[in-house]
Amino acid sequence: MATVTVNPSGCTFSCEGKQTILEAALAASIALPYGCSMGTCGQCQIRLLHGQIKRVKHHDFSIRQADRLRGNFLSCSYTADSPTLVIEALEARCSADIPRQHINARIKNVTQVSADIAIVSVQTPRSTRLRFLPGQNVRLTLDSEISADLPIASCPCDDRNLEFHLRRLPNDAFSGLLFKQTSFPLAVSIDGPWGEVEKKISYGPTICLSFDVHIAAIKSWIEQQLADETERCIQLYWFAAEDEFYLSKLLSSWRDAFDTFTYNLIPVQDTSCRSVDPALLKNALRQFAPKLLLVAGPDYFAHLIKRCADEVGLDEYTLWEHTLQHPKSEHVAV
Repeated sequence: MATVTVNPSGCTFSCEGKQTILEAALAASIALPYGCSMGTCGQCQIRLLHGQIKRVKHHDFSIRQADRLRGNFLSCSYTADSPTLVIEALEARCSADIPRQHINARIKNVTQVSADIAIVSVQTPRSTRLRFLPGQNVRLTLDSEISADLPIASCPCDDRNLEFHLRRLPNDAFSGLLFKQTSFPLAVSIDGPWGEVEKKISYGPTICLSFDVHIAAIKSWIEQQLADETERCIQLYWFAAEDEFYLSKLLSSWRDAFDTFTYNLIPVQDTSCRSVDPALLKNALRQFAPKLLLVAGPDYFAHLIKRCADEVGLDEYTLWEHTLQHPKSEHVAV
């Protein structure tokens, strides 16, 4: 196993066996630049500063001789061949670092997890994967031109198998069609990603508060943190109807596997989130005193949490707010 250090950020990750530098970086939630990930486009070209590498995958892209002499190589085709490796690459740390993409993909399956909620599994081609950061959104468009804007619920470490959470709503053509769909795969185009994201820097205790299927954006962020073996304490509060905590088994497995993660399932009476108890929110904010607040829910839910934070005198904290107006979604970074 080799230890790879990325300059100028100083981030490190492990690379083992025939795992490429790019594969190892993505598995460690380090967003190195890349495009096709198959050695064709050349967008994953980075520079070797120290150590040795060896090629483990074929690539068609031809690196200019002057760049090769400076140590440039394709991270999707090479692995570490020495115990330590130092590379030079610019990581994607905010939405401006991620290009907008258009990908023709397919919906592999729609799994109904409650009467009105489904998990949509989308797979991109091997040669065209989606680069994104946790909490970003994309637009899914079917061949019938029916579309929806949704947050990506899966971890950026898997750029080919994407997950979306979908609630069936009255008069919503997209959810209505997918809930009736029985034949898969189904062609779909992906446009995105977009949306401001929580900057990947060191924070103290973190509270994640999500309402209903808006937990999708929070799930993506938590999965990346856990994949990165974060030491920050993360406490999740999920407000939903009593029979719609469809991720409860996953959350339980995270709690059992990671000492830094805990969660609370809070039943509510309706999907408008008007029944959320402000006293409960205030008590959680007082006890945990978070340095980072991640909020995903309707406008009323987000405003309620900000008001509660002000009323308990919470200060010196960062707020990352993800609001979703179905089928539209937007990010606001505060």
